[in-house]
Amino acid sequence: MVCPMELPFGSYAISVYHDVNGNGKLDTNVFGVPNEPVGFSNNAKGSFGPPGFGEVLFNFERDNQSIKISMN
Repeated sequence: MVCPMELPFGSYAISVYHDVNGNGKLDTNVFGVPNEPVGFSNNAKGSFGPPGFGEVLFNFERDNQSIKISMN
């Protein structure tokens, strides 16, 4: 999926999820682990929770720059 955006140059952190069942929220299990695909910029992965802000942060500094986010 491609999601074009017009943003000013700067530093950003992105998190995404796929709402598989369309209920408008990220479903999790009893321990808070997502049951639906999630992903973060830099393809950062957290251990015992989401990755830290510094792990997800990236610089948007040129026109037509793109990033890829893998969802697990």
